[in-house]
Amino acid sequence: DVHFGEVDLHASGLVAVRMSGAEIGGAVRFDQGGRIEGAIDLRCRVDGDVTFRNISVRAHGQTAIDLGTANVGGSVCFEEGTRVEGLVDLRAKIAGQARIINSTFHAAGGMAIDMESAQVTGALVLADGTRIEGDLSLFQASVGGVVAHAASPDRRIGQPGRADAHQRAQ
Repeated sequence: DVHFGEVDLHASGLVAVRMSGAEIGGAVRFDQGGRIEGAIDLRCRVDGDVTFRNISVRAHGQTAIDLGTANVGGSVCFEEGTRVEGLVDLRAKIAGQARIINSTFHAAGGMAIDMESAQVTGALVLADGTRIEGDLSLFQASVGGVVAHAASPDRRIGQPGRADAHQRAQ
């Protein structure tokens, strides 16, 4: 087992980040305009928030960000110009909110964000400037609420794509 207090990644040009099975006593932050050309595996326990701020992740046909079996004690946040190309697996247990603000997700013809069976105690927040190019699945997810808003009426959240809350066959 690997134990960390807090993890801050500011580097650009990383190939991959693998923290599967780690235990992180604080927060995990990816920020400062960094770029990762590979997958981020965060299937671990994080006691604080997981934040992606102004970062670019390109997974080249893989899962870009994997929080599939993560247990997050705070919120998971995508903010301030974050751009992800590939699947974001958010089928996690999140004690706080899942916040997606001013970020872009691109998975043309496929799943952009998978929250199937996710457990989010707080709200799922989709806010100003968010663009999801691909599908968003909330099938059998448990969330405290959904908040979607834009600062100006001409901005559209989640276009193009669709939210798949009940349509998928069991």
